[in-house]
Amino acid sequence: MSRVQGLRTKTQKKKYLKELMDAEAIRPEVYNIKNSYEVGDFVNHPKYGDGFVEEIMTETKMRIFFIDSERVFIHSKA
Repeated sequence: MSRVQGLRTKTQKKKYLKELMDAEAIRPEVYNIKNSYEVGDFVNHPKYGDGFVEEIMTETKMRIFFIDSERVFIHSKA
């Protein structure tokens, strides 16, 4: 988590995401609206691909950074 908070530019974020994607021991969790996430979680979305949770905005909203975009998703939805 602390490493993600230190990423300021898109270039830094893309480099970090590529490191996650290249790491053989790290597998992304498939995004599910019912799951709760934390900053730094590595996720896979069926449409956008691999990304990491960049920010928890509210109890049910989070921002995920993908190579080509940043998107807001719902999480922890019961």
